[in-house]
Amino acid sequence: MLAEGLSKSDGITQEAMQRGIDCLSRFSQKITQIPKTNMRIVGTNTLRAAVNAREFVKILEQMLEVEIEIVSGIEEARLIFLGVNHSWSSLDARDKHLVIDIGGG
Repeated sequence: MLAEGLSKSDGITQEAMQRGIDCLSRFSQKITQIPKTNMRIVGTNTLRAAVNAREFVKILEQMLEVEIEIVSGIEEARLIFLGVNHSWSSLDARDKHLVIDIGGG
């Protein structure tokens, strides 16, 4: 969603930022019952690449009242693997498994 508005020279467009703000605004209404200590919000490739990412992240942090961590590509892959692996908890650990992350960035 954000990457659709990413320009190498100009960063994230205002339209893409607004889409992101609108989306996360809806999330903020749903997460009020979750303790902040139980949340981790991360930014990935688009926020690593955009020249104006800090400006956008600051707006989101104020809105959500939670710090947003921009993670490396390696950390992004690790988190994706952990999420997929968690969903496979009922599978036999002796079986071979393959996780492929087809990224958007």
